[in-house]
Amino acid sequence: LFGVFGEMLGNGTVKTDAPIDVAVPSGDFAAPMAVWYAREMGLPIANIIVCCNENGGVWNLLHKGEIRTDATVVSTDTPLCDRHAPSGLEYLISASLGIGVVKSFLQTCEKGGTWYLEPNQQQMLRRGIETCVVSKTKMESTVLNLYKTINQIINSWNSITKFTFNIIIKL
Repeated sequence: LFGVFGEMLGNGTVKTDAPIDVAVPSGDFAAPMAVWYAREMGLPIANIIVCCNENGGVWNLLHKGEIRTDATVVSTDTPLCDRHAPSGLEYLISASLGIGVVKSFLQTCEKGGTWYLEPNQQQMLRRGIETCVVSKTKMESTVLNLYKTINQIINSWNSITKFTFNIIIKL
């Protein structure tokens, strides 16, 4: 990550005084945690955007404060994210909330069921982490809803790209 950031800095894509957002898939939590640790080490990262598919366990955890550890997983076009509780999620829980909380999460994973966060824990876990759901059906729905609400889909390429991206992140 530091090497990629150095290359982007060298070619003018990023600046040291302007933090960047980084999007990563959620199936295996190694990538989100690598970005999380890089931010902790000083890389100027504003938000870590964890991309989920229809299985969306991480989305549920961050937005609803719960995750079903034994949910039925739906096969999708994004098989790397075809997990409800991604492997390695316990590292984020441990780093953000402590060892006692991660023990509770792992016990729920072992026996199956729904694991719940308290509101203050959910807020701490979400610090600097966003989620978005990336799927064919979600994108089709987003575009249709954009058309229904603003009666146009394309104003200019840059504005629609940013607008659609912001809507997907906020869902």
